[in-house]
Formats: sequence, C-alpha cells, structure tokens
Amino acid sequence: MGDRGTLVTVHSRRTSEVTTFRCRQSRKQPVSLGRSAERRVRSHTAKPPHTVYFYTSTGAPVGEEAFVTEVIRQEGEAVVSYIEKTLLELRGSDHYGLWACLQYCCQSKFDYMLQHVPPPFTDHAAARIDAALVRVAQQLSYDDVLSDGITMRRFRLPARERGCGVRSRQNLVRHAAYAASFVRAAERFLDTTDAAGNIVPGFFPMLNDVFGAGAFGPGGHRLRDFLPSGHRLRDLLAPAPRRPLPTAVAFEETWAVLRARVDGSDARGALDASAAQAGASTPGKLQHAITSHVERVERGLLHNAITALADDDPRKVAWLSCDDISNRWVSAWPTAELEMTDPEFGEVFTTYLGPSIPTIASRPTPCTSVKGRLFSSRT
Repeated sequence: MGDRGTLVTVHSRRTSEVTTFRCRQSRKQPVSLGRSAERRVRSHTAKPPHTVYFYTSTGAPVGEEAFVTEVIRQEGEAVVSYIEKTLLELRGSDHYGLWACLQYCCQSKFDYMLQHVPPPFTDHAAARIDAALVRVAQQLSYDDVLSDGITMRRFRLPARERGCGVRSRQNLVRHAAYAASFVRAAERFLDTTDAAGNIVPGFFPMLNDVFGAGAFGPGGHRLRDFLPSGHRLRDLLAPAPRRPLPTAVAFEETWAVLRARVDGSDARGALDASAAQAGASTPGKLQHAITSHVERVERGLLHNAITALADDDPRKVAWLSCDDISNRWVSAWPTAELEMTDPEFGEVFTTYLGPSIPTIASRPTPCTSVKGRLFSSRT
C-alpha cells in the first residue's frame, strides 16, 4: 500500500484481548479493542478468529466494522474528556474565555473523523460530544436555559441566523461533513480536462471502471454509475450485476438524510442536486453550502414556531428584539479591554436566548458598553 496506509495483522492474546495498531504519520499507536469488540470482529470476518486485517489512511480508521467502531468510540471519548477538562480548568474563573474555547476549539475537535468515517459509525460519539458541549453551555448560563426544544434549536443555529453557533454534530455536521468530503475527494480521483483542453491527472485513474470514464468532466455523469441507484439501472443490461460498494451506499443514504431536511422548502441551495450530481453546481466549499442550506430552512421553521408563541413569551420577545449587533458576543474574542465578568456573561447568554430567569426578569438590560469595556447596568 506504500505510503497511503499500512496493512496490519492483529493476533488475539490468550487473555481474549485484541490489541491493534494504527499508522498515523509513520508512528504506531496502540488501540485496545477489548473483549466485546473481539467478539464482533469474529462474527464479521470469514478469516480465522485469531486474525483481523485492517489499515488506516490519514488517521481515519478503515477496515473491519468492529475495529472502526471501537476506534471511533475511543476518539469520541477522548474529545469528551478534552471538553470536560477545558470546563474544569476555566469554570468559575473565565466564562467568556471558556465560551470562546467552546466555539473555536472544542466543538470542531471531532470533525476530522466526521469527514472521513461514514455517519452510521459516528452517531453515538457525536451524540456524546453534543451532550458534553451542552453541559458546558449550561455551566455558563442559568440552570435549564437549554431545557426546552425551541431554545435548543436556536442555540444550534449560527450567529448570523440569531443562534449561538454550536451546531449539532449528531444531527447535522456528521452528515454534511461526510457527504462534502467524499464528493470533493471523488472529483480528484479521475483524469479531467480543464477549460483549455489540457488533461489534469487524477489521483486514482484506475477507478474509471468504478465511476465511469469522464464522470467528473464537463457535463459528466459524476456519481451516477457509482451509486446503488445507478447500479440498479445499469444492472438491467449487465450479464453479471456488481454489488454496490459500502461507501456508495453510505453516501447515497447520507445525501437522502440531508435532502429530507430541506424537502418542501422554497430555499434553494446545494441540496437541490440529486445524489448523482452532488456538488456539481457548488464550486466552492461544499460542506459550508450544505450546512447553510439546512440552516436557512431550519431558521424559517424556527421563526414560525417562535412567532406562534404568546406575545409576552420571553423567547419570542428575545427573538424579535435581535438586531445586527445582538449576536456580536457569540463570536467575539474576549480581551482585557473588552470582556464580561462571569455573572454578566451568564445574564447576556440567558437573555439573548430569552428564557425567563426569576432573579433577573425584573432588572434592566444586563450589559452596556462604557469606554470599550462591558459593564452590568447594575454596577
């Protein structure tokens, strides 16, 4: 396999424990699968029960289902531990700094795996990371600020859509990241022709038989022949039908999940394309385009849900009171000159989302700006 990955044979020990090795940047790191994973490996391989074959490429696990599942579990647990340690270090001393860490460090820590591993493998780990991020946010605000569905939906939206920018890794990012990553990689597999008629060599031209020659050229059929739906059409005329590849099945299912999120909406975007033509009309950052399309639809649905609330509902008041600067605190970096104390940050966070907090409900606007520094209106 050369420098693209390492094929490794793993033998179980007499203690029923399987020890595996991943190849990342030419360094081998041990990963213990454990007894339950070994049983899954034995049930999913036709090889002798004492041997498991797998390899890794660019740090993402590829191979036996039990191996991929266990590596993702351990990677997810490591990210959860990182988030909890960050909370432990900064809680009670710098809530605004902790929020910045949540925004720019913690929530994207697992995204590389989400880009390269099919969503069915990352579901549980993504859910655990989502829960850890919510626990941190709860510590920065008043208790139960994210306890109702409407507030949580707003919390998940980006700041530009009046949210808090903490996207759900389980419900959105794992699907968008994997789909976009695969499409952009597939576009580079085969030889293509540029606008001047020059041939641009692909990384894996031997995959012509899988995707079809000229798949990603101008007007090409792109993923049509690769996907299970394309297989079914082609196999009607083929003497020996081929079984769709697991990656093809995973991608088509993932694209269907994403398109269902925008089904019936008037919003136009990257998900208007079929799975076969995914990315064809989106030359730029595909993951951003997918995410933006879903979030614009979700923002409209949330707006309808919020405006249906009673006029005196604080969630409705907070939503309709937002202007162009209301969300600046969400993505701002705290500095010695521009900062909020911990109590001030909790009140800003809570009143931005709208839940009624008895201790502050009758008080004036929690923060104002005086000479570049944020102060509570009570000080």
